[in-house]
Amino acid sequence: MTSERKWAAAQSIQDELERHGYEAVIVGGAVRDLLLGRDPGDVDVATEAEPQIVKQIFQKTADVGIEHGTVMVLHPDHPVEVTTYRTESSYSDHRRPDEVHFVKSLKEDLKRRDFTMNALAINSDGHVMDYFSGKEDIHHQIIRCVGNPEERFSEDALRMLRAVRFAAQLNFDIENETLRAIRKLAQSITFIAVERIKVELDKIFLSKYPEIGMRLLKETSLTLHFPVLNSDRVNENLQHWRHFNALGNSAYGWAFVNLISGCKRTEDLVRGYKLSNAEKRTIQAIANAVQIRQQSFWSPMNYYHFSKETIRAAEFFTSILNPSIQRMPDEILLEGYRNLPIQSRSEIVVNGNDLIGWSGQRGGPWVKQWLNRLEESIVLKEVQNDREEIRDWFQREFINK
Repeated sequence: MTSERKWAAAQSIQDELERHGYEAVIVGGAVRDLLLGRDPGDVDVATEAEPQIVKQIFQKTADVGIEHGTVMVLHPDHPVEVTTYRTESSYSDHRRPDEVHFVKSLKEDLKRRDFTMNALAINSDGHVMDYFSGKEDIHHQIIRCVGNPEERFSEDALRMLRAVRFAAQLNFDIENETLRAIRKLAQSITFIAVERIKVELDKIFLSKYPEIGMRLLKETSLTLHFPVLNSDRVNENLQHWRHFNALGNSAYGWAFVNLISGCKRTEDLVRGYKLSNAEKRTIQAIANAVQIRQQSFWSPMNYYHFSKETIRAAEFFTSILNPSIQRMPDEILLEGYRNLPIQSRSEIVVNGNDLIGWSGQRGGPWVKQWLNRLEESIVLKEVQNDREEIRDWFQREFINK
C-alpha cells in the first residue's frame, strides 16, 4: 500500500505540473525498480518547471535542496521530491557540484546521473524514456556509468560505493570500464564524509548478497581507505559473508565485522564510522554472547541477561564462524525464554527495604549484593518468586553466610 501511495502521489504531482504547461516525469531509481518488479524506495519527479514555479503551483512545500533545484511537495498521500532539470558544473570537493544550471532538456538532466539504470524516466503516458541504454543494462544485469566513469566518480566519489552497493542488492555485475575507474580512483573516497559512507555500508549489510559487496570492496581497493575493514583479518575471511544475513538490522553488520576482526578493534569501529551508542551496545552484546556460545550452551542466566534478538544473532553468527557448532532452532531458543520465572528484576516481589527489615541491620552495599544473589536464585529456580518463600530463604542464607 505504501508503494502504491508513493506512485499515486508522484503521478498526481506530475499531472498537475503538466496541467500548468510544464513537462514532468518520474525519474531515477523508481523507474529502475518498476522494471525490476521491486518496491521503490522513493518516487521522485523531475520537471522543466523551476523551483519557484513549483512552489507557486503547490500550496504545501518544503525547501529541502532548493539551491540545487529540489522542492519537497507535501502531498497528502506521500511527500515527493520535485527537482528541476539541471546540468552541473565541476565538483571541486568530489561531493557536490560547485553550481547548477536549470535547463529545459530532460536528456541533459539524465546525462548527469550516475548509472544508466538510474538515468531512466517515465512520462504520464507510461512511456519509459531511455537515452543511455539503461533498460538494456538492466536486462543484462550490468551496472554502467552514464558517459565517462572517471568523470562520474570524480564528480562524486560516493558513486563508487553506490556501484558496489547496487551490485550487492541486485546481484548485478559492474561493467569493466566502470570497475577499472573505481580501482583507479578508490583513494578519492576519502573526500566523502564518513556518515555518507556508513549509510552505503549499512545498505550493503542489509542487501540480499552482502558477500558480493564485501568482495567488491576489497577487489576495488576501497577497503584500503576504510577503518577496520582494511584489516588483513577481515579481508582474509570474506567467505563468512556468504552465509551472513543482517536479520533486518544493519547494526548486526557492524557486529559481524567486529567478530571477524577478532573483537579487538571495537572502539576503532565505533569511532571510525561514528556509530551510535545503541549500535555500540549491540556490537558488544553480540560479541559477549558469541564468546559464551562458543564455549557452551545457553544457561538460564544467559537467557535472562541477553535479549531474544541478541541470542538469536549470536547463535547464527557462531554457526557461521565455527561450523562445528550446530545452530539451535529458534523454537528451542524461545523455549529458553518461556522457561524463565521472571523477565526482569522489577518482577521480584520484594525489594531492598524488605531485606533490611528482615536482617535487622542498617542498609549498605550488602543490600545490592543480596538482591543480585536473590535475582540469580529466582532465575535458576532455587527459590520461588513468593514473598514468604523469599523471606525464609533470605533468613536462612543470611544467618549462615
